[in-house]
Amino acid sequence: MRPLILLSIVFCFRSLAAADFEAGKRAYEAHDYATAFHEFQTLSESGDAQSQYYLGQLYRLGQFVAKDITQAARWYRESAAHGYADAQNAMGNLYSAGLGVPVDYAEALRWYRLAVAQNLSKAKANLGRLYENGLGVKRNYEEAVKWYRLAADSGDPNGQSKLGGAYDRGHGVPRDRTEAVKWFRLAAEQGYAEAQYNLGNMYETGQGVERDYQQALKWYRAAAEQDYAFAECNLGCLYAKGLGVPRDTSEAANWYRRAAGHGDDMAKRNLEVIERGLPSAQSQPGILEQLANTLQRH
Repeated sequence: MRPLILLSIVFCFRSLAAADFEAGKRAYEAHDYATAFHEFQTLSESGDAQSQYYLGQLYRLGQFVAKDITQAARWYRESAAHGYADAQNAMGNLYSAGLGVPVDYAEALRWYRLAVAQNLSKAKANLGRLYENGLGVKRNYEEAVKWYRLAADSGDPNGQSKLGGAYDRGHGVPRDRTEAVKWFRLAAEQGYAEAQYNLGNMYETGQGVERDYQQALKWYRAAAEQDYAFAECNLGCLYAKGLGVPRDTSEAANWYRRAAGHGDDMAKRNLEVIERGLPSAQSQPGILEQLANTLQRH
């Protein structure tokens, strides 16, 4: 009888923990980070792997609590040690970027492989990135494409974007700009900023698709609104040159300023060109066009 009572207690505890986790997750998805934090913190201290991962997310993103990458790494590691695939992938990301831990591509590779073994699509895309760039492993474009495709076929936007990039550059597959556009579009329509920027670039340059500056503007703007610096810079160029939109040097400067604030050196140089030339624009009507011809895009 006693083992049956103990089993009932364990089952009851797990049911309550699951209910608390679901309450925390609902709060998290509703952006009620205070409630989510309190739910996840209690469960994390009790060893719940899912809650530990989400607590790590709150610390990494600074949601309700101050951003603390060291605390994020602590909770990701706890969760990953319990075998939670998303946390294993997160540990790979930390080691790959050197966030809260020293850069260690071999360690990143190890964590990504553990997550891939659980069929986590985003980990497959990240593993492909290591192979494409020769980080922690010998560079192998074909192996990178293999992992990108597995992720992309599962609907992962990072995998789709990276596969599009492989077709665009001809890395591991024959160069095929039309196929690149196809994969960029699939990821862009999921709101993935990198793919939105790349799709905008294809429309602006007319590669793999008919040139269309208004479509370029649309996709650059979508990525720029997510603070993607390259898109902000290229959006500034469209405004400066009047491509797909009436020429607006002030708006171009705004986007260059924003991109420069996100660390883009090309945008910073473009902004300097515009700011030097604007005082002369009043007396020299053609100066804006001359300025536009000197601006650089990504």
